[in-house]
Amino acid sequence: LSAFDRFAVLSLFDSDSNTRFPQTKFIDAVRWLPQLSAFNHFAVLSLFYSDSNTPSLEIHSLNPQSQTLTLIPQSTFSPPSRISSLKTSQTPTHKPLIAASTFSGSLHLLFANAIDASLEFECSVPAKELHVGVVSYVDVKD
Repeated sequence: LSAFDRFAVLSLFDSDSNTRFPQTKFIDAVRWLPQLSAFNHFAVLSLFYSDSNTPSLEIHSLNPQSQTLTLIPQSTFSPPSRISSLKTSQTPTHKPLIAASTFSGSLHLLFANAIDASLEFECSVPAKELHVGVVSYVDVKD
């Protein structure tokens, strides 16, 4: 490359259009909830807010018929630590099951209301009662 070409390439990396902005939340996992309606799709997001050092499990809705595809928060669950594994499954009662394990070793089972995307707490196993350390994988059977 000529000196001019090198300058042009370097100026691309120094331009404001390529600047990365710090994010306040990290997405650790995304799972779709089983769909019961053609109008709304729901996604379960495992989030970590770095500014407050807090984890969150959130259900967001997505309307595929909308002109702009935007995730809209519907409900939230606050686990004791960052989520290490996240799974969803359909149940015979048509309430999707959400299973989440954490880095502190806890396990959480929740049901989601497929109509309004609210979360119903089912059960929780505290850290160190089921497993000492990180629960790196959780699975559910349909």
